[in-house]
Amino acid sequence: MLLKIEQADALSPFHIRLRFNDGRTGEVDIHPLFEEGAAGIFRALRDAAVADDFRLEYGTLCWPGDLDVAPEYLYFLAFREDPALHEQFADWGYLEAAAHA
Repeated sequence: MLLKIEQADALSPFHIRLRFNDGRTGEVDIHPLFEEGAAGIFRALRDAAVADDFRLEYGTLCWPGDLDVAPEYLYFLAFREDPALHEQFADWGYLEAAAHA
């Protein structure tokens, strides 16, 4: 199944509740988008007004300036503490293989 976001609601600056097409709902803190290696690409999201100016298109979150994020990465951010999903996250390249072994 191709993972998609069906609904997105701003909770507070930098925090978004997402409902995915697999029926799961989770909260995402988007700070990792501009604090990790991709900081240059997502630098504009450091401004709360820009971060809150998202829209849902093509099954994922998009922002002005042609910024978008893979729904799989947002799923990872929402559910990374769920050990039942660690193998899937490792397959996607978001966790080191040793982390779930």
